[in-house]
Amino acid sequence: MRKFKIGMIGHGGFGRFCMENYQAMENVEVAAVAGTRNDGVEAFAKEFNIPFFTTDYKEILKRDDIDVVAIMTPPSLHCEMAVEAAKAGKAFLVEKPLALSLEEADKMIAAAEEYKVASTIGFVMRYTWVYDKAREIALSGKLGKLKRMIFENYASGHLPDSHWLFDQNLSGGLLVEHGVHFFDIFTSIVGADFTKAKSIIPSPRETLAVVEYPNDVIATFYHAFDKPGAMEQNGARFVFEKGYVGVDGWIPMGIKVEYENEAGDIVIEEERVELSKDGYYRQLVKDVLADLLAQIEDPNFKPKVTLKEGRESLRLAITARDNSIF
Repeated sequence: MRKFKIGMIGHGGFGRFCMENYQAMENVEVAAVAGTRNDGVEAFAKEFNIPFFTTDYKEILKRDDIDVVAIMTPPSLHCEMAVEAAKAGKAFLVEKPLALSLEEADKMIAAAEEYKVASTIGFVMRYTWVYDKAREIALSGKLGKLKRMIFENYASGHLPDSHWLFDQNLSGGLLVEHGVHFFDIFTSIVGADFTKAKSIIPSPRETLAVVEYPNDVIATFYHAFDKPGAMEQNGARFVFEKGYVGVDGWIPMGIKVEYENEAGDIVIEEERVELSKDGYYRQLVKDVLADLLAQIEDPNFKPKVTLKEGRESLRLAITARDNSIF
């Protein structure tokens, strides 16, 4: 079995989470890590027995032994790092969102194509059977026409106001940084591009987007990072002519289908993910990287998601963010 060597750029909270899961994969070795502070990246490298560490990410790109670069930095840095990785001939995985602008996204896509490197974006929702099943139901017509889609995320407010997530210059704002997950998966379920998108943004911690798709399908996406941790609630709901599909959790842990059968009885079908939320999230993170590695081994392999799809979710996010309802 070939062992792929990974260079991590960024080792914050999510970078650490991803690194732990990459190290658990049999065909992966995290061989290098880059961070902004020498003492911080050195301590991280020693903690996880990573042989090479640096404060200059380009030093990782110079290494012949690195096969893949995982970019786990704030979104404002994604474009530069991905383009440089492609120029160095490194496959790259970039955390969502793809970039902060469509111009940056186009540079990243062009670089991956020009230098013929495998690439992907961290859209973990594309790897879950829960949303696959929701998509299958929508395409089957079993519940009739899809009319309405709702996603609501009442998330923990533990992050301080100074965190980069709430700085639009660094993150793009909530619709760009977090909303792209759901713009991407909902668009894949509709199977069509949006026609209109607007938003209400009361504060950097709270936002609501309203999106219209063809055939009069209306979607709303609400994100708020202001709840006590124990009071977090999130999930999706799809309304059809003849029934409903509910998805539990932003990491989707279950699906509930409700409809009336031919006898006039209300049928409720439920399925749950067997793993814990943490365990399932970890598996999805590994699935994203495994998909990229499959691209490296077989240029004809069709990945679950592409950078171009990352660009389309970004286009929707930016359109909604920059068009206020009021």
